Amino acid sequence: MKPTCYVLLGLITLGLLLSPLLPFVNTPTLWFGLPAIMVWMSVLVLLITPVLAALEFTRPEDDA
Repeated sequence: MKPTCYVLLGLITLGLLLSPLLPFVNTPTLWFGLPAIMVWMSVLVLLITPVLAALEFTRPEDDA
């Protein structure tokens, strides 16, 4: 499960870093009444938490 978590974490981080450059996010449109980039980044930030929790809880005990 660890390689999958690392890939997901990398994709989320890449999405956060590239958010201002993504054309479908960096538009004057509203998603759920908020600017698209704000919703996009909020979703990515909320996705980081379970991925980091999965990495933490699947870590072997001797890595502590």
